[in-house]
Amino acid sequence: MKKSTRIFVTFVIALFSTLILFGKNTNNKYPEKIQFKPEKEIKIITVAQKVAQEIAPQFRTDTLVAVIYTAPYSMKKDVVDVHFMKHEDDHIEYHKGKRDTVNKRLIIDSAPIKRPNSILTVTIYESTLEPESISDSYSRSISFEPNYIDFRKNNPNKKLEPYINPTGENVIF
Repeated sequence: MKKSTRIFVTFVIALFSTLILFGKNTNNKYPEKIQFKPEKEIKIITVAQKVAQEIAPQFRTDTLVAVIYTAPYSMKKDVVDVHFMKHEDDHIEYHKGKRDTVNKRLIIDSAPIKRPNSILTVTIYESTLEPESISDSYSRSISFEPNYIDFRKNNPNKKLEPYINPTGENVIF
């Protein structure tokens, strides 16, 4: 009796501390468009375009549309993603589901999920407007550690190059 009570109390404390430390489960959250005041939105997009021009100049972000989204998979609360897309409503729709164990078919149990079809994504701290990372549509990313200024001092020639497929053709879109 005493041992089972101790195990139960330990489990409850572990569960409670996990919820306090990590907050809500963000596995089912998806990027959502964010609207800021026009001045702040312009500042965020300007910083993102500057970073994109310095780190990934071959992606030609001046021809793309910049849209600000939440960063749902980030543990940091004040981080936003600036997605550079062909047009503002460029999304990929997909369904989340499970496989049927007998028939091996996909069982779709949710509404379609929309995710931005971005060519380049710059992650920025909302409060300080400091860039955190940059990534492309092929999930290749560069993280600016410890911060962007020191990263540029230590790696002045570091660039995010477009993906080159096996046939030797540059793929940007």
